[in-house]
Amino acid sequence: MEILKYKLISTDLDQLVNYLADHLPFDYENHGRDMSVLAQEEYHLRSTSTQLNMVIAKRQEEYILVDIMGSAGGSGMFNSDFGTEMGYLKTAFAVLERFVEEHGYDIEELEKMD
Repeated sequence: MEILKYKLISTDLDQLVNYLADHLPFDYENHGRDMSVLAQEEYHLRSTSTQLNMVIAKRQEEYILVDIMGSAGGSGMFNSDFGTEMGYLKTAFAVLERFVEEHGYDIEELEKMD
């Protein structure tokens, strides 16, 4: 599993989630007042495995925490994902980065989880 964590200086969760849903494919969405979960299942022929891609956005006091995850993309004896998990993270971050630039928000990368 690969995870990137960000802190977006904004409180407009709906604006962020709508932008992500317009620019990334999701099979599942669950929205609450202060949190949204967006998920996509993606099959990769090269690794013959199905990968779960998720974005979780949670509104805090004056910011939104955004977790981007790619998981279960590996298969075989070495559990190799051939870079598909990190590839999803890069794609999702590029969309998040465009959102930040278009709306003039600040974003900060948080420590990676081990």
